[in-house]
Amino acid sequence: MKITILDDYFDTIRTLPCFRKLDGHQVTLWTDHTQDPDELAERLRDTEVLVLIRERTQIREALLARLGKLRLISQRSAYPHIDVDACTRLGVIVSSDQHPGTPSYAAAELAWGLIIAAVRRIPQQMEALRAGKWQIGVGDTLHGKTLGIYGYGRIGHAVAAYGKAFGMKVSVWAREASLQRARIDGHDAALSKDAFFAQCDVISLHLRLVKETRGIVSASDLGRMKPTALLVNTSRAPLIEPDALVNALRAGRPGMAAVDVYEEEPLRDPDHALLRLDNVVCTPHIGYVTRDEYEIQFSAIFDQITAYAGGQPINVVNPAVLDLPKRTQQEE
Repeated sequence: MKITILDDYFDTIRTLPCFRKLDGHQVTLWTDHTQDPDELAERLRDTEVLVLIRERTQIREALLARLGKLRLISQRSAYPHIDVDACTRLGVIVSSDQHPGTPSYAAAELAWGLIIAAVRRIPQQMEALRAGKWQIGVGDTLHGKTLGIYGYGRIGHAVAAYGKAFGMKVSVWAREASLQRARIDGHDAALSKDAFFAQCDVISLHLRLVKETRGIVSASDLGRMKPTALLVNTSRAPLIEPDALVNALRAGRPGMAAVDVYEEEPLRDPDHALLRLDNVVCTPHIGYVTRDEYEIQFSAIFDQITAYAGGQPINVVNPAVLDLPKRTQQEE
């Protein structure tokens, strides 16, 4: 089959052991990024199987309608960037392993790294040292402070464990079923959302972006945080109301933020408001970007392709497509 992999920025995938699973197929990898529909339509003109790296490229109906040979989209995790209904109408299978019970330790570790970097102002201290300055301020200790975990899923559970190992008290705000799991794990369940934001010294967001969670963190929530507190977002930018975080940081509540996700990605504007604030540590959505995590993710993605080639597609998120006649080849 003709397989296309988009957005492999550092040409990493062909170097992974799991890439051998695609032996015998014709594979094209693109290392740059484009969202231009004409460019994508040309690149994917002969593609039968499309491999996506998370949400880097939006796949909408207008593009799908131009890809007459496309049969399968294979990826991993959530899929808000794919028009699944359009895929179903056009006869395109979407396979996306949801990896139940398997957290992204890479993302959890980055969240913890951002916490350490922010409270000790490591990037700022490093920049100052390079400029010939010796120490530019006093940081904060995490031991004995309260770590707030908003959303107690797989990654939130891992970050909470890191906090416990650092001697922090862990407070959780989430759905009732998740709060019950947090209690069983020995963590505190916050009495209310207001109390959660007001009492925690560090709050880390670990929610999926769906309709119900978009803007779930409001300006008033942020305004309740301590002026010494840190807000960490390695999940999705739209979990926070538009402009609320920048405005809150300028107002001094919370006093710091650490961010790995943005409203529009890739972020290439050096004048973006978050990048201009001295009390923010920013990284370019690298939560899952490690070789180990890539091997885990693409092994599953390639297994989905192998299953499809064998006539038994797996992890199909639009099963209704399986009842439709096979997609008719469109003439060029």
